[in-house]
Amino acid sequence: MYYYKDKLYCMVKECCHDHTNDKWIANRLKWSDLSEEIFGQHIAINVVSNLVYFHLRNPNPLKPLVLSFHGFTGIGKNHLSDLLAKRIYRQFNTTGSSKFVHKYVGTHLSKENDLSMLVENIRAKLEQCDRSLVIIDEIDKLPEKYLDILLPFLDHSSPYKKTIFIFLGWKQRRKQY
Repeated sequence: MYYYKDKLYCMVKECCHDHTNDKWIANRLKWSDLSEEIFGQHIAINVVSNLVYFHLRNPNPLKPLVLSFHGFTGIGKNHLSDLLAKRIYRQFNTTGSSKFVHKYVGTHLSKENDLSMLVENIRAKLEQCDRSLVIIDEIDKLPEKYLDILLPFLDHSSPYKKTIFIFLGWKQRRKQY
């Protein structure tokens, strides 16, 4: 019975490291019905679904998957990120929340001490599960130092190569030279 305790626990609760199979990943990796839930974004749906599908199937990716959705209010950036979370994580699909989906809003992170708290919070969450989804909304409203401090999470040398990062913003930030 002790030998099967982890398997039994993962059947009931959300687990990150179930080495026999990915119990915490939903079986809804069928992306064909995604176009029925999002209208007018068929190119984005095809590209995003292929990227996420192959990243999840890769046991040792070279770097974290980083997706950046930019556009006006109402085009479906948040909706698409929620649909991806629902398709990947069983718990998120049933309850709307998961231990492995982490959402941050840029306008809520405007204070100086929030910078180090954000980094430590993301690091602690990713230490618990390397197959997490990090969504940062309103990334265009963050100061540039916030974006610079996220770079170690996104690099080839990052220990969090199985993570998916989604950045949502209204406009594309231009670098001044």
